[in-house]
Amino acid sequence: MAEYQKQAIKSSLKKNYSVLKQALEAYYIDNGERITTSVFPNNTLKPTLKKYLNVIYDCGLGSADSNSACIPNTANPDYKGENPVTYKTYNGNNMTMCTFDDGQFVLNDGSLILLENQL
Repeated sequence: MAEYQKQAIKSSLKKNYSVLKQALEAYYIDNGERITTSVFPNNTLKPTLKKYLNVIYDCGLGSADSNSACIPNTANPDYKGENPVTYKTYNGNNMTMCTFDDGQFVLNDGSLILLENQL
């Protein structure tokens, strides 16, 4: 069962990678430049990227906008007095949602996209 779940996650990640790659390529074709942090500083990446994806629900900015976030920032120990919540990445690293403060949205296939625009 664990191997099946691992393969299903791997397949989903490959599909999402392909969807995002196609969106980035479409942006490049339309604008003649690649998306970089110098082109899209501070919360400007999300609205541009959304134009190239089938977004069905906008979750706000994520940890910077906890009222509308699909996954709120619970990494702050002051959040409801709880201990910080960590998540495991596919490769086993720990992360917290405070990292993703540049946007969250859900695609028409149910995929949740979390953005972090590193400067």
